[in-house]
Amino acid sequence: MKSITLDHKGMLLCCLIFSGSLLMTIPACAQTKLQLTETDRISNRPADLWQYYMHGCVDHFATPVDLENLTDSSQLSNVTINTPYKHFSGKAITVDGKGKEKITLDKPIDLDLRPNQKLRLYVWMKGENAGMREDIWKAPNFGIVLKNAKGKTLRSSDTRYHTVGDFDWHCYHLDTHIHKNTAAIYLTFSNVVRGKASFTSISYEWVNKTNDLSVNDQQDPITGSCAPNVYKDELPSHVQSDRGTRYPWAFLKGVNAIGALTGQQYDITTQVGLKHYFQDHPHTLQPYHRHHSIMYLPSLYRNGKDTKADNIDQTLWPNPYDGWIDDFAQLLLEEQDSDTGYWRTIHGLNMGLTFHYANMLFRYYSPQRTDRPLRTNSLHIGLKYIPHANNIIDTTLMMQAHTDDGKLAAWNRSAYRYTTDPDSDDHNCDFGTTWDAIYLLRIAALNPEVDEQRKAKVYDAIKAAYGYLLKHNIQNDGTWKLKDKDPHPTRSSYMYGLIEDSHWLEWRIDPNITTPTVKRVGNTIHATFTNPEHNSIRIFTVPEGFDLSQLDETHMVGIIQNTGHHPSNMDPYIGMQAIRAGGKAMWGLDNSMPDEDHWRYQRYTYWKIRKLSANLLSTTDAKAITLPTESLKPNMRLYATAANWYGEQSKPFLIPNP
Repeated sequence: MKSITLDHKGMLLCCLIFSGSLLMTIPACAQTKLQLTETDRISNRPADLWQYYMHGCVDHFATPVDLENLTDSSQLSNVTINTPYKHFSGKAITVDGKGKEKITLDKPIDLDLRPNQKLRLYVWMKGENAGMREDIWKAPNFGIVLKNAKGKTLRSSDTRYHTVGDFDWHCYHLDTHIHKNTAAIYLTFSNVVRGKASFTSISYEWVNKTNDLSVNDQQDPITGSCAPNVYKDELPSHVQSDRGTRYPWAFLKGVNAIGALTGQQYDITTQVGLKHYFQDHPHTLQPYHRHHSIMYLPSLYRNGKDTKADNIDQTLWPNPYDGWIDDFAQLLLEEQDSDTGYWRTIHGLNMGLTFHYANMLFRYYSPQRTDRPLRTNSLHIGLKYIPHANNIIDTTLMMQAHTDDGKLAAWNRSAYRYTTDPDSDDHNCDFGTTWDAIYLLRIAALNPEVDEQRKAKVYDAIKAAYGYLLKHNIQNDGTWKLKDKDPHPTRSSYMYGLIEDSHWLEWRIDPNITTPTVKRVGNTIHATFTNPEHNSIRIFTVPEGFDLSQLDETHMVGIIQNTGHHPSNMDPYIGMQAIRAGGKAMWGLDNSMPDEDHWRYQRYTYWKIRKLSANLLSTTDAKAITLPTESLKPNMRLYATAANWYGEQSKPFLIPNP
């Protein structure tokens, strides 16, 4: 077993707690011993470890990667890291924001690949006026490219860190699932706009139970944050990261409470500080603050105002006051544009931002379903409906792109902000924008001011967008591209949200869809697909005398698909499973059923999955399906419906006995 012991005299950040309030942080000179083993990465970690390591997760047991073996020496320079926990001299690669903004190394990492396992890549990074504080989306990052044995790119993934400006050496890490067909892993490094970003002391290890830290083990004991670079990152990185409960969320009070917290300048726990944060333009009007900070604050307040930290008798939210939500709501509503219904960033009106607010601040009700009662939840600021709903719908529908023959497509990246010319972009479907539009339309349609004609337009627009993305973004193996024009998959984002918030899985009977042509021969059901609208035939078994108005997926025993080789021509229930299998294979997404006490258990997709039989039979290419004898008892009756690609289905048709 490997172990390390590291002595140093360093500056430890300590909290002074008095009368239940965090007053300040003070430096304390101390003799510290860091003792870790491969099987114990968390015991007795000093409080200042997070100053140098993301999540307090050290790279001492990882396998080093020699940069000189991966690229031409002309791209490398000599650097030295000298921290209490890391002493290193070696080669670094530097990316100049004014020159080549992204570098992919020439050769792959030399390692023994472990398919379907999670790899952790450690990279020490330093910034010199790097990125943009005016737009902290544009920050230094690194990533990987997975290629198969033929050199084809399977996936590329970049980190999404947001540390900008001047910051000293800090160890970041990336955890990524390795696809089973991976034959080579290449490294990428990026820095856009300005300054320099340097990357060095790269290493890797495979993630297992001993080094996979819980959220509480990732939490910085001083600030209570799980941000990647606790003391240099701005507020969005803190509130967007996982939330530990071991220590109070002192980062919410900003640099005035914790002097070393130089990246977080705002105290949003007070009325004055909250107003200052909303109105400190242009800085907090930039996209990252608006998109990924403001929307999280009310849920943080609700979760933390009455909950005590595990390790100290203080609430997670420091010094909560009762009127905080009301103050927040007033500031938020003052910023909505009444003509479009949208909110804005420094760049102008923004559909993506309006989605984020709808999703996290106006979700008193979840989207209305055809087959499930309207559900309420706590993600709201006290209003049942989002204001100016008709204008939100009209604005969003106006920005939907079209195919070359004039049919509705999806929403492209230009619509993520706001555009009056949605067809000028070079693509028709951006996953993030399309999910935003679909969810925003469904939340806005809940408002009683929205008439049935507008609701019908919303349904048709979502149906068209979902049909487009199934054909143009989803690959044969169920994986997906974030843009329809992308050459290969990148991140795993948005697909599960699109499944969740479309109508694809909802139970709908459309009397305009013709009944299927089916016959029974013994235990075998044969289907003839004469109507091109019929995508699949669903077979149900129910007791004699059953009320067909109660028919649903729980009675389904088989599905005959006309083709069924791509999610766009599969039955939605089969297509959903194919896409989820693709997500697990490519990105290692967890498809397991959540525990009943977990909030995800109540998500619509999981609710629908629970209604489907684990023994559901299916065929492709219109092949007949043979049912088990127990489905064909004398007192049971067989029915069939014909479903189109979007899950709209005919009235149930009684399959005569042979």
